Amino acid sequence: MEVDKPNENPCNISFEQLSGFLGKDVSSKLLIVSTSLDELKDQVACTNCSVITPKAFEELHHVDQPILVWLSSDALVQSLYKKFLQLQSKQAFYCLTLAANKAPIHMPKVACRFFGMLKATIGGSKSKVKLHQLIAEPPAILAAMGSRTKRAMMFACKVAGAKAYCLFDSGASHCFIDSSYASHLGITLRAMSEVEIKMGDGRIGTSCSQAKVVVRIGDFSTRVTSYVTKLSDSMDVVLGEDWM
Repeated sequence: MEVDKPNENPCNISFEQLSGFLGKDVSSKLLIVSTSLDELKDQVACTNCSVITPKAFEELHHVDQPILVWLSSDALVQSLYKKFLQLQSKQAFYCLTLAANKAPIHMPKVACRFFGMLKATIGGSKSKVKLHQLIAEPPAILAAMGSRTKRAMMFACKVAGAKAYCLFDSGASHCFIDSSYASHLGITLRAMSEVEIKMGDGRIGTSCSQAKVVVRIGDFSTRVTSYVTKLSDSMDVVLGEDWM
Protein backbone atom coordinates (compact mmCIF):
# COMPACT_ATOMS: atom_id res chain seq x y z
CA MET A 1 0.00 0.00 0.00
CA GLU A 2 1.20 3.49 -0.83
CA VAL A 3 1.57 5.96 2.03
CA ASP A 4 0.92 9.68 1.59
CA LYS A 5 3.74 12.12 1.90
CA PRO A 6 3.47 14.02 5.21
CA ASN A 7 2.82 17.36 3.54
CA GLU A 8 -0.25 15.94 1.76
CA ASN A 9 -2.14 15.52 5.03
CA PRO A 10 -4.61 18.18 6.14
CA CYS A 11 -3.12 17.82 9.62
CA ASN A 12 -3.24 21.48 10.56
CA ILE A 13 -7.04 21.52 10.84
CA SER A 14 -8.21 22.63 14.26
CA PHE A 15 -9.46 19.69 16.30
CA GLU A 16 -12.00 22.06 17.88
CA GLN A 17 -13.36 22.80 14.41
CA LEU A 18 -13.75 19.11 13.74
CA SER A 19 -15.54 18.64 17.05
CA GLY A 20 -18.03 21.27 15.96
CA PHE A 21 -19.19 19.02 13.14
CA LEU A 22 -19.10 15.62 14.81
CA GLY A 23 -19.88 16.65 18.38
CA LYS A 24 -17.49 16.29 21.30
CA ASP A 25 -18.90 12.91 22.37
CA VAL A 26 -17.84 11.46 19.01
CA SER A 27 -14.69 13.43 18.24
CA SER A 28 -13.11 12.75 21.65
CA LYS A 29 -13.17 8.96 21.07
CA LEU A 30 -11.92 8.71 17.48
CA LEU A 31 -9.35 6.29 16.14
CA ILE A 32 -7.51 8.59 13.72
CA VAL A 33 -5.64 7.09 10.77
CA SER A 34 -2.96 9.42 9.39
CA THR A 35 0.71 9.68 8.40
CA SER A 36 1.20 12.89 10.42
CA LEU A 37 1.31 11.22 13.82
CA ASP A 38 3.31 13.79 15.78
CA GLU A 39 1.17 16.79 14.81
CA LEU A 40 -2.09 14.98 15.51
CA LYS A 41 -0.98 13.45 18.80
CA ASP A 42 -0.30 16.95 20.11
CA GLN A 43 -3.79 18.08 19.10
CA VAL A 44 -5.65 15.15 20.66
CA ALA A 45 -3.46 14.76 23.75
CA CYS A 46 -6.31 15.69 26.12
CA THR A 47 -8.86 13.32 24.55
CA ASN A 48 -9.44 9.58 24.39
CA CYS A 49 -8.43 9.55 20.71
CA SER A 50 -5.76 7.28 19.30
CA VAL A 51 -3.62 8.00 16.23
CA ILE A 52 -2.20 5.22 14.04
CA THR A 53 -0.69 4.88 10.57
CA PRO A 54 -2.54 3.41 7.57
CA LYS A 55 -0.27 0.36 7.72
CA ALA A 56 -1.16 -0.21 11.39
CA PHE A 57 -4.86 0.06 10.55
CA GLU A 58 -4.48 -2.60 7.85
CA GLU A 59 -3.16 -4.98 10.51
CA LEU A 60 -6.11 -4.57 12.91
CA HIS A 61 -8.47 -7.46 13.56
CA HIS A 62 -11.25 -5.38 15.13
CA VAL A 63 -12.10 -1.76 15.96
CA ASP A 64 -14.18 -0.49 18.88
CA GLN A 65 -13.88 3.27 18.21
CA PRO A 66 -15.30 5.53 15.47
CA ILE A 67 -12.74 5.84 12.64
CA LEU A 68 -11.49 9.10 11.11
CA VAL A 69 -9.17 8.82 8.10
CA TRP A 70 -7.15 12.06 8.18
CA LEU A 71 -5.63 11.89 4.67
CA SER A 72 -6.00 13.74 1.39
CA SER A 73 -5.36 10.71 -0.85
CA ASP A 74 -8.70 9.38 -2.10
CA ALA A 75 -7.09 6.11 -3.24
CA LEU A 76 -5.81 5.46 0.26
CA VAL A 77 -9.18 6.38 1.81
CA GLN A 78 -10.86 3.82 -0.45
CA SER A 79 -8.32 1.13 0.45
CA LEU A 80 -8.81 1.76 4.17
CA TYR A 81 -12.59 1.72 3.83
CA LYS A 82 -12.44 -1.71 2.16
CA LYS A 83 -10.44 -2.91 5.16
CA PHE A 84 -13.03 -1.34 7.50
CA LEU A 85 -15.82 -3.28 5.74
CA GLN A 86 -13.87 -6.50 6.14
CA LEU A 87 -13.73 -5.92 9.90
CA GLN A 88 -17.56 -5.82 9.96
CA SER A 89 -17.44 -3.12 12.60
CA LYS A 90 -20.57 -1.33 13.80
CA GLN A 91 -18.55 1.85 14.39
CA ALA A 92 -18.82 4.93 12.15
CA PHE A 93 -16.24 5.67 9.45
CA TYR A 94 -15.42 9.34 8.78
CA CYS A 95 -12.97 10.76 6.25
CA LEU A 96 -11.48 14.07 5.13
CA THR A 97 -11.08 14.52 1.38
CA LEU A 98 -10.10 17.34 -0.96
CA ALA A 99 -12.99 19.74 -1.55
CA ALA A 100 -12.47 19.74 -5.32
CA ASN A 101 -13.40 16.05 -5.57
CA LYS A 102 -17.05 15.18 -6.16
CA ALA A 103 -17.04 12.17 -3.83
CA PRO A 104 -14.63 10.74 -1.22
CA ILE A 105 -14.45 7.37 -2.96
CA HIS A 106 -15.89 5.71 -6.02
CA MET A 107 -17.32 2.42 -4.82
CA PRO A 108 -20.74 1.00 -5.73
CA LYS A 109 -23.39 0.86 -3.02
CA VAL A 110 -21.59 3.26 -0.66
CA ALA A 111 -23.54 6.31 0.49
CA CYS A 112 -21.92 9.48 1.84
CA ARG A 113 -23.17 11.76 4.58
CA PHE A 114 -21.67 15.24 4.15
CA PHE A 115 -20.96 17.21 7.35
CA GLY A 116 -19.20 20.34 6.10
CA MET A 117 -16.12 22.08 4.76
CA LEU A 118 -12.97 22.76 6.77
CA LYS A 119 -10.04 25.05 5.98
CA ALA A 120 -6.60 23.51 5.60
CA THR A 121 -3.10 24.14 4.29
CA ILE A 122 -1.98 21.30 2.03
CA GLY A 123 1.49 21.32 0.50
CA GLY A 124 1.97 24.93 1.58
CA SER A 125 -1.17 26.15 -0.20
CA LYS A 126 -4.46 27.18 1.41
CA SER A 127 -7.24 24.79 0.53
CA LYS A 128 -10.43 23.22 1.81
CA VAL A 129 -11.35 19.65 2.67
CA LYS A 130 -14.70 17.92 3.08
CA LEU A 131 -15.76 15.89 6.09
CA HIS A 132 -17.86 12.82 5.19
CA GLN A 133 -19.23 9.71 6.80
CA LEU A 134 -19.19 6.64 4.55
CA ILE A 135 -22.10 4.24 4.86
CA ALA A 136 -22.26 0.89 3.03
CA GLU A 137 -25.65 0.02 1.58
CA PRO A 138 -26.69 -3.64 1.60
CA PRO A 139 -25.40 -5.30 -1.58
CA ALA A 140 -28.81 -6.75 -2.36
CA ILE A 141 -32.26 -6.67 -0.80
CA LEU A 142 -34.14 -9.93 -0.88
CA ALA A 143 -37.80 -9.07 -1.21
CA ALA A 144 -39.76 -12.29 -1.54
CA MET A 145 -42.97 -10.38 -2.18
CA GLY A 146 -45.87 -12.74 -2.70
CA SER A 147 -43.69 -15.66 -1.65
CA ARG A 148 -45.43 -19.01 -1.76
CA THR A 149 -43.39 -20.25 1.21
CA LYS A 150 -44.41 -17.45 3.55
CA ARG A 151 -47.70 -16.05 4.78
CA ALA A 152 -48.96 -12.90 3.02
CA MET A 153 -52.19 -10.91 3.61
CA MET A 154 -53.61 -7.93 1.72
CA PHE A 155 -55.44 -5.04 3.44
CA ALA A 156 -56.97 -1.74 2.40
CA CYS A 157 -55.20 1.10 4.19
CA LYS A 158 -54.16 4.74 3.93
CA VAL A 159 -50.67 5.91 3.12
CA ALA A 160 -49.89 9.60 3.62
CA GLY A 161 -53.65 10.08 3.95
CA ALA A 162 -54.50 8.47 0.59
CA LYS A 163 -56.20 5.13 -0.12
CA ALA A 164 -53.80 2.27 -0.76
CA TYR A 165 -53.54 -1.50 -0.83
CA CYS A 166 -51.01 -2.91 1.61
CA LEU A 167 -49.49 -6.38 1.58
CA PHE A 168 -48.26 -7.89 4.86
CA ASP A 169 -45.58 -10.32 3.68
CA SER A 170 -43.38 -12.21 6.12
CA GLY A 171 -41.38 -13.38 3.11
CA ALA A 172 -40.28 -9.83 2.27
CA SER A 173 -37.09 -8.78 4.01
CA HIS A 174 -37.95 -5.03 3.99
CA CYS A 175 -40.78 -2.55 3.42
CA PHE A 176 -41.50 -1.22 -0.08
CA ILE A 177 -43.65 1.41 -1.76
CA ASP A 178 -44.60 1.49 -5.43
CA SER A 179 -42.65 4.16 -7.34
CA SER A 180 -45.65 5.32 -9.39
CA TYR A 181 -47.83 5.54 -6.29
CA ALA A 182 -45.18 7.55 -4.40
CA SER A 183 -44.79 9.91 -7.36
CA HIS A 184 -48.57 10.38 -7.62
CA LEU A 185 -48.77 11.39 -3.94
CA GLY A 186 -45.69 13.63 -4.14
CA ILE A 187 -43.99 11.76 -1.32
CA THR A 188 -40.52 13.06 -0.43
CA LEU A 189 -37.80 10.61 -1.46
CA ARG A 190 -34.25 10.22 -0.11
CA ALA A 191 -31.74 9.32 -2.79
CA MET A 192 -29.32 6.46 -2.13
CA SER A 193 -26.96 4.17 -4.01
CA GLU A 194 -28.78 1.72 -6.28
CA VAL A 195 -29.59 -1.68 -4.78
CA GLU A 196 -30.97 -4.84 -6.36
CA ILE A 197 -34.30 -6.26 -5.23
CA LYS A 198 -35.17 -9.90 -5.80
CA MET A 199 -38.91 -10.34 -6.20
CA GLY A 200 -40.86 -13.38 -5.08
CA ASP A 201 -41.45 -14.44 -8.70
CA GLY A 202 -37.73 -14.36 -9.45
CA ARG A 203 -37.66 -10.99 -11.20
CA ILE A 204 -34.83 -8.56 -10.32
CA GLY A 205 -35.77 -4.95 -9.67
CA THR A 206 -33.83 -1.96 -8.42
CA SER A 207 -34.28 0.94 -6.01
CA CYS A 208 -32.43 4.26 -5.89
CA SER A 209 -34.43 5.93 -3.11
CA GLN A 210 -36.29 5.48 0.17
CA ALA A 211 -39.41 7.12 1.58
CA LYS A 212 -40.70 7.53 5.14
CA VAL A 213 -44.48 7.22 5.17
CA VAL A 214 -47.28 6.79 7.69
CA VAL A 215 -49.42 3.70 7.05
CA ARG A 216 -52.87 3.70 8.70
CA ILE A 217 -55.07 0.59 8.95
CA GLY A 218 -58.29 1.40 10.81
CA ASP A 219 -57.28 3.03 14.11
CA PHE A 220 -53.73 1.67 13.92
CA SER A 221 -50.96 3.74 12.34
CA THR A 222 -47.22 3.20 11.93
CA ARG A 223 -44.34 5.07 10.31
CA VAL A 224 -42.17 2.94 8.04
CA THR A 225 -39.09 3.47 5.93
CA SER A 226 -39.70 1.91 2.52
CA TYR A 227 -37.60 1.21 -0.54
CA VAL A 228 -39.13 2.81 -3.62
CA THR A 229 -39.50 0.38 -6.53
CA LYS A 230 -41.97 -0.93 -9.10
CA LEU A 231 -44.51 -3.23 -7.45
CA SER A 232 -47.27 -5.28 -9.03
CA ASP A 233 -50.48 -3.49 -10.03
CA SER A 234 -52.40 -5.08 -7.14
CA MET A 235 -50.39 -3.45 -4.31
CA ASP A 236 -49.09 -0.02 -3.33
CA VAL A 237 -47.15 -0.86 -0.16
CA VAL A 238 -45.44 -3.96 1.23
CA LEU A 239 -44.76 -4.33 4.95
CA GLY A 240 -41.99 -6.87 5.34
CA GLU A 241 -40.08 -8.69 8.03
CA ASP A 242 -38.04 -5.66 9.16
CA TRP A 243 -41.30 -3.92 10.16
CA MET A 244 -42.84 -6.98 11.80
